[in-house]
Amino acid sequence: MAGKKLAHVHRSGADTLGIMFGAVGLGALIGALFLAQRKNIIGLGRLRILAGRIGSGR
Repeated sequence: MAGKKLAHVHRSGADTLGIMFGAVGLGALIGALFLAQRKNIIGLGRLRILAGRIGSGR
């Protein structure tokens, strides 16, 4: 479902969609590795707020 909608919005082919979905997967992997290497949870609240601001464009 998301692939069809994304293809319609971006007017791109399967290769571009593969790159976009691959980028999402790579970001998830990097985020998981970052969280796994942390020793404790101190500072994650601040990081969550920062990530929200970056993601929302504010």
